[in-house]
Amino acid sequence: MNHERLIAGWLNDLAVLAAGNERVADAKAKIAAAAGMLAERFPAEAFTRKSLDAIASQCVTLPNYAELVAKISRWWKDNRPPPSATALRLEEQRYVPKSMREPSAAEQDDRKFFADMTPAALLRRVAEVEALPITGISGFGRSALIRTTLRGITKYNPDLLPYLPPSWLPREPADVVPIPMPEPTPSPPKTAYLSPEQLARARAAP
Repeated sequence: MNHERLIAGWLNDLAVLAAGNERVADAKAKIAAAAGMLAERFPAEAFTRKSLDAIASQCVTLPNYAELVAKISRWWKDNRPPPSATALRLEEQRYVPKSMREPSAAEQDDRKFFADMTPAALLRRVAEVEALPITGISGFGRSALIRTTLRGITKYNPDLLPYLPPSWLPREPADVVPIPMPEPTPSPPKTAYLSPEQLARARAAP
């Protein structure tokens, strides 16, 4: 909302500079409609006194929406600040395979947290999680903490896996007991019946 108010003020100033105060009232509806749409196209940094001066000097009336987009696009293309090193690195990471990407700040925090965890700290965490209710909203949080802890310990500190409760660990395939299936019962042989004509021919045969 602050972004839109900034652009609306910028457009209002443009209307004053380009057309004079007598036309500003007539342009209010155009300004209100254009502000929201321009906010979706351009960042707040595109609407400064410098851009206002550059665009107002080209106008004798408030431009329509298509003209505004064209003029602001040209000015922003020539005057936008260069991206920061962080933004460039994040953009590059989008094209790197996931297995080769630099860990995010959250991943680095997880690595340090679980890699530095001691057996005593893990046991305290287990006790806190086990004390949470199993059902309700707290139950969802409990399940999420179990999954997070298991994933972090497995990935960053696997030596502590024996300190986790067995119920937290995934079941191994060997733990699954196969259910024996009953042997199929063979069907009794079907009795073949002869028609009277077939029976008479069978009896008459030598």
